[in-house]
Formats: sequence, C-alpha cells, structure tokens
Amino acid sequence: MKKLAIMLAMLLMFSYIPYVKPAELQANDEAYGVAVDSNGDIVVVGQHEVSQDKYVMRVEKYGSDGILKWQNDYDADVLNVGKAVAIDANGYIYAGGAIGKEIAGIPLPSTDYLIVKYDKNGNKIMDKTYNKGFTDILNDMAVGDDGYIYATGMTFSLSGKNLTNIDFWTIKVNPNNLEIEKEHIFDNEIDAAFGIDVRDDTVVVVGSVGKQDINKYCVVKYDSNLNVEWAKIYYEQDKYSCAASDAVILPDGSIAVTGWVYMDDTSYDILTILFDKNGNREWKRIEGGDKKDDGLCIASDSKGNIIVAGYKTEGTVPKWYIIKYTKNGNVLWDKVDDVVGQINRIAVDGNDNIIAVGYEE
Repeated sequence: MKKLAIMLAMLLMFSYIPYVKPAELQANDEAYGVAVDSNGDIVVVGQHEVSQDKYVMRVEKYGSDGILKWQNDYDADVLNVGKAVAIDANGYIYAGGAIGKEIAGIPLPSTDYLIVKYDKNGNKIMDKTYNKGFTDILNDMAVGDDGYIYATGMTFSLSGKNLTNIDFWTIKVNPNNLEIEKEHIFDNEIDAAFGIDVRDDTVVVVGSVGKQDINKYCVVKYDSNLNVEWAKIYYEQDKYSCAASDAVILPDGSIAVTGWVYMDDTSYDILTILFDKNGNREWKRIEGGDKKDDGLCIASDSKGNIIVAGYKTEGTVPKWYIIKYTKNGNVLWDKVDDVVGQINRIAVDGNDNIIAVGYEE
C-alpha cells in the first residue's frame, strides 16, 4: 500500500528526522514534487486517489516546522496527477503534471501536460493544458532567473512510422498567462525526459533514449530560449542499459546527473555522473548491491555538494536512500532509512536541510 510521505534530513546529522505524514491517505497516494520558498515553507505535489480510477492533483504547503498550512485538490478531469512543482521569486506556485479525460465513464489513454498557478495561500490563479501528441506527460519543471517556467516530459505520437514515436518535449512558459513562448522536441529514438534544471541562462534536460531494449543516458543543454547547445548520450559499454532521472546545475556550470544502470539480470545500481559545462565527463560513481537500486532525484547544497536520493533494496523491499557527495565525487555520507518505498524528489532549504518526498508502503 502506497502512502504519501514527507521526511526531513538534517545534513549535520547522519540520520533522518521524521517530518510529517499527511492524514486521509489512500492506497495509491504518492508525492512526486517538492519545492521550498524564500520563507522556508515547503510545497508538495502529487496524486490523491478519490475513488477507483479517479485521481486529483493534490498540492500542500507546510511551514518549516512541518505544520500543514493549506491543502488544495485540482479536479478538472478523471485523471489529474501532479508530477512537479516550482516557486518563483514572488512566491507564486506552479504545479505541473498530466491530465486525462474520459468518455462515457471510460478513462482515455490520452493525456496532456498540465500547469496550474497558485498564489502563496493556495488560491488558484489560472491553469492551462498543453497538447502535442496522443499522450503527453509532464515529469519535471523549474523556474528560471528570468521568471519563466520551464517544463519537460514526453510526448507520444500515433503519426509516426510505428508505435514507438516517443520524444522529449520541453516548453518555456510565460508566467503571466501560461502560454508557451518556446518549445523543443528532442527526437533520437524512443526518448523520455524525466528531469530538468535551470540556472542563469542554462537549461538542462535529462532522460533516456532507447532502441531495441537498450537505454542510454541522455543530457541536453539549452540556452534560455531552448536553442540546443549540445546533447550527450552516455552508455556503459559493458552493461546492458542505463537511464537518467534528474539533473542539477552547479554554480560553476557543471552538471550532475543521476539515474540507474543495469548490472546483471537481478541487479540495477545508482549511476551518478558529473559533466563539465561542455558535456565532458569529469567522474562517475556507481552505488548499489546485488538487488535493484535507483537514483531518482538530485540536488545541491550551498557548498556545491551533490545529494542523490531514491531507493536501495534490502532483502526484497525497497527503502528510502540518500547519498551525499562532494563536488569531486567523494562520499560524505549515505543512509538507508527504515521507510519502505522510494524518494521521488528532494529539495534543499536555506539551511541546507534536505526535504524528501515520495511514498511509503
């Protein structure tokens, strides 16, 4: 049974401090996105199961003390899933995800990107959907220094030569009207974007490109108008597959990326790579055991240290996992928590505390 959960880890300690578990949870509730505002308040987005095959996008705001300030459910269609959240310099909140319709009570497999803008008190200001292909799923978003919203995910088109026409779809959105200002389709093979980060005039999107059951890391660097500066595809030659889940741009312009790498028939490990600003690999680190482990998200603190989170499998169950590296790739600490489930996203507050969200079984 999945349970939406939030945890807080104090970086100066080598254990986690339980933070809060929201009430009124359902079996398939899950948190996918988290952001921290300038006051230290925490905004979480995810999905809340109302009934069978019926989901709302749930947005919650907590104080730095873990007390719930407000909760808002977005319910426009049968499927409303919150996947990401970002907060701008004025405290406006942008929740993104996917929205799906139904006909005669039957859910359709087609979905669109969704972005909803809230004020700091949780009042909805506006919302907008975006349609590119038959199925569009927004997976991550960020607010740039220019105030624009950048979002990425995947678009699946039925107009291709076969049913594997899946591409990265990255958009730049005006915060005042939620209209698309710029967009870019990255089409290599079977492509799915899972993470985005924005810093200064740089936008980085990461995900997976695949062909014939072999997946590869993909990192695309854009300028702020979504012009491609470079794209790198990385593959462990002696392994079967690998895929990138998330990225963070460091102050010097280098890019840290995390995800998973296939080791053998029973083992997947966490693969983290640091690229310089030109896309050259500086180092890689592989963490894991003889089971399935995955790096699902990444962030950095004020000192430029790199934090990776996801899960490690102990016995037969996945458990929350966080590891912290220096900029040079040295391990500062790592921790497998007793929470059974996985961390989907992390954020770092002004005191370098780590806020992790995901689910608990």
